[in-house]
Amino acid sequence: MNCPNCGQPVPEGLAESRCPACGRPFSEPLPGGVAPPVSEPVFERVTGPGGAPPWRGTPWDRRQDVGLIAALWRTLRDSMVRPTEFFRSMPVSGPQCSPVSYALILGTIGFGAGIFWQGLVALGLGLAGGEVDRREMGIYLLLVPFSPLLVLMGLYLGTVILHFFLWMVGGARNGIGATFRVVCWANGIQILNAIPFCGGLIGAVWVLVAEVIGIREAHETTTGRAIAAALLPLALCCGLAVIGIAAAVLIPAIIAGMGGE
Repeated sequence: MNCPNCGQPVPEGLAESRCPACGRPFSEPLPGGVAPPVSEPVFERVTGPGGAPPWRGTPWDRRQDVGLIAALWRTLRDSMVRPTEFFRSMPVSGPQCSPVSYALILGTIGFGAGIFWQGLVALGLGLAGGEVDRREMGIYLLLVPFSPLLVLMGLYLGTVILHFFLWMVGGARNGIGATFRVVCWANGIQILNAIPFCGGLIGAVWVLVAEVIGIREAHETTTGRAIAAALLPLALCCGLAVIGIAAAVLIPAIIAGMGGE
């Protein structure tokens, strides 16, 4: 019998309820210890030479067969409009070159476009006021060539933070590699930053929703725990910001009051 997720052969008498090759769970155990798929796979299926078992994954994993542009579009479309099916079909282990390359391509385009629009707004405001802040424009121009590096750093840092809070709420059933894959596939949606002015906000919300669904599916956890893992870092940052603002206002006032006594 073959795994219904990755198509790899499953040893007979396997005691565990998940595939040893891809790590995905089976549905219901058979007498021999292996479970078949409950229903037909939702995602696209590819049959190899000689009638090989169907293989499941993301369209980007098959970019050599379907073409680069088509694979990018299908992966982006499925992760945005069919995230549940998309992340259910995502392998939770294996090489990371596919998710990383996908996130780098779309993330770099989105990041670069976002920087461009911010610089354009700064330039317009400067021209309207009769003066352009050359230092600010220089920062925007300097960030553009470093976009791939910044995107890559953001992927790894975001993965560590998300997986830590997922572990804190007891939802990290699979390794950090599964979280990294979710972050990579979800962050391709950052290409929405290319939409002028409102694209950044729309993309951020969409990425957050995709990450919640992806974490739930990849780690087989509850929606509540996935939401908590995604929102706790934001809540912590907001809390620290409030404390910082309060300290910036209260400390000088306290010092001034003590000096006037």
